[in-house]
Amino acid sequence: MFKKRTVAKGAKKRAESDSEDEAVVKRPRNSATERTDQSSAKTRADNEVIYESARSSKLLHTNDATKEDTLEVEEKKEQERRKQELAQFEQQPSTDSEGATLYKGRQHVKYTLGTNGPAFGPKRSTNVRTSTVIDYQPDVCKDYKQTGFCGYGDSCKFLHAREDYAAGWKLDREWELKQTGQKDAKDAKAEKGEGADNKDKLKNIPFKCVICKDDYEDPVVTPCGHYFCEQCFISEYKKRPGCYICGKDTNGVVRTAKDLKKLLHNRDQRLLESASETPKTLTD
Repeated sequence: MFKKRTVAKGAKKRAESDSEDEAVVKRPRNSATERTDQSSAKTRADNEVIYESARSSKLLHTNDATKEDTLEVEEKKEQERRKQELAQFEQQPSTDSEGATLYKGRQHVKYTLGTNGPAFGPKRSTNVRTSTVIDYQPDVCKDYKQTGFCGYGDSCKFLHAREDYAAGWKLDREWELKQTGQKDAKDAKAEKGEGADNKDKLKNIPFKCVICKDDYEDPVVTPCGHYFCEQCFISEYKKRPGCYICGKDTNGVVRTAKDLKKLLHNRDQRLLESASETPKTLTD
């Protein structure tokens, strides 16, 4: 059994073909009644400039919220990198053909320390952060520290310890006293050594001026290491430019013998002290 095909009722029948005898009337189309959208579309199509893509670049679609093109960001990064390289190149000292450093101007002169600078020891770790807590109030139970017994027992909120703790000021004072003692010992040792050195220096230096055969007055020392009085050296230099002892040319350059003045002063003090002590020993 097959279902019978249903035919739509009330369908318009196909009109019968017109006969050849009937006349067909064609009405001319009025150009004034044409729609304006067609004419405007035609004129716009004639005057419009159409741009076509060369399809040389690859289309990219970014779905981020930065509102900035990736290519522009890369271009900025490239510019910053080139700027840094140029700055590093300008900071490097340039040399000429002979290897001497060229002076580029005051703005290019920069003094920088090394990587570590004045610091010593290992570098500080970047992944470790330390914090120092100073307990100014130790909260030690006084009863337990003095007697070894506390009525609160384990429920006491203070620390049960019987050790002696030194405060910060006490530690600083002990450190200062220790450093002062070490400094005094070093100074005493240096004075003893300085006294021995002074004796050796006095042995090498003439105790009288070689030119005037008298005590030194405003002693000066030549570059060759010989000592004279200032006036004696000037008067002798007018006669001959060389040193009076070794004959080496000094070019008239001398400096004040401060070390000799100090040695002579110390020697005079020791002589006075020894002279003041001798009568006591005789009377005793």
